[in-house]
Amino acid sequence: GSSKSKGKPRIGIPGERYFDGADKSIVKAFWNAIEKIRSEFEIVEGISIPDESKVSRARRSIMLSEGSFFYSEVLRNEEYRKRMDPDVLAPLDAGLKMGRMELMGAQAFRLSFTSKMFAVFNDVDYIAMPTCLIEPPKLEDMLDRSKYAHARPLLIRNPEVWNLCGFPALSIPSHRLDGHALPAGLQIAGKYGDDVAVLEAGRQIWRLVHSNFS
Repeated sequence: GSSKSKGKPRIGIPGERYFDGADKSIVKAFWNAIEKIRSEFEIVEGISIPDESKVSRARRSIMLSEGSFFYSEVLRNEEYRKRMDPDVLAPLDAGLKMGRMELMGAQAFRLSFTSKMFAVFNDVDYIAMPTCLIEPPKLEDMLDRSKYAHARPLLIRNPEVWNLCGFPALSIPSHRLDGHALPAGLQIAGKYGDDVAVLEAGRQIWRLVHSNFS
């Protein structure tokens, strides 16, 4: 039976990988929001997400190979290539060169990862983490290659878990909404196919965190 029958819905919060390198403001906003929802949710800290160190590479391999497949005609057209931004062209070219074995390995990992994620939700109803680990960067800073290379993994590390396994996830603003704070998000994810429950939990979280705005 679902853990709901035992009382409050359970929200699991995973370990440090999902907080590593985060801006203080993001972490503070996240935990402030968690404190506000404890009245209606049971919080389970330190749950573990399986094979977490392999998620990024597998997701990237699948994304690049699929992207280069869909845009293969564009990538083979010299006129189009000249007009494409190098930031778009370089990864798509990498996808074209990817070996079949790497893609097969990534897809096999995705299947095993997804089946292990089903098991994680045997113990909790939802999983929460910060959506992005840093405040929104300035566009001019992202034009600097090294700053972009540093920021990108911190922006996508937490959402890509759900991109890879395909479980529903929602981002809810966790910062003050009075214009005095840069945006921060709390990401809530649920069981496969349980999109409606995630939306309902999101509405409940919004109401508790932003009671003065609802």
